[in-house]
Amino acid sequence: MYSGQQATGIRQMLLPTKANAFLWVNALCMLFGLLFLHWSPAAVLTAYFFETIIIGLLHVVKMLAVLWWGKDQPALPAGKNNSRPGFLVPFFGVHYFFFVFVQSVFMFLLLQGEVPGIKEPFQVLHNYRVLLQNSDTQQAVALIAFTNLILVLRQFFLPGKYRTATVQALFLQPYVRIFIQQLVVILSGFFIFLPGAVIAAVLLILIRLGIDLVLFAVTNRKEKREELVNALTREQEGEVQAKTREALRNMPDE
Repeated sequence: MYSGQQATGIRQMLLPTKANAFLWVNALCMLFGLLFLHWSPAAVLTAYFFETIIIGLLHVVKMLAVLWWGKDQPALPAGKNNSRPGFLVPFFGVHYFFFVFVQSVFMFLLLQGEVPGIKEPFQVLHNYRVLLQNSDTQQAVALIAFTNLILVLRQFFLPGKYRTATVQALFLQPYVRIFIQQLVVILSGFFIFLPGAVIAAVLLILIRLGIDLVLFAVTNRKEKREELVNALTREQEGEVQAKTREALRNMPDE
């Protein structure tokens, strides 16, 4: 069981602050679109799936910025992992967007038969074109894209982190966030087309907000990261606990 102090620390991560205000605004806008602009629950689900593509594209831009302008990148010692940092950018693109393709196939399995025009799941490009013809999906995706662009600018480019980051350190960075968030989206997708789908979509938005707030806190404040590490590993023991804590503590900053 969590201690009262750990539980309080996690609750504090969820509170609105000036730093995480844009995450709250994004969630409230998603709720407004769903409840008052009559976005379909499928549009919300699609926007969160589409976020994976947006994050990947922005991450390629981050890696290129580090490659071109990073001060620490040329200073890395030569070795099989460091001698060709430029190779990691296209390799990331192939690796990541293959993951997106597989994820998209699974999404279209959910949407096939529920959204008019959706063909068999492997026709990914056609199916995305069909989804983006809907105005509510366009609005939801635009909102998600704007939020992620602001996140990258505020956390990476404006503080000048591209000058001290390395391509190697950035390579696996988005996968922690993507894995956790998209797992929630996939699980929610099973309920989107059932009666009461709007409630499922509302819960999806709120759960995603909670995940975003926690990840935002732990990537920007080391003490919050330590609180999360302690909370997640409290029930573990020995070597398993030590390895888990090391992995969580090494989560790279945005």
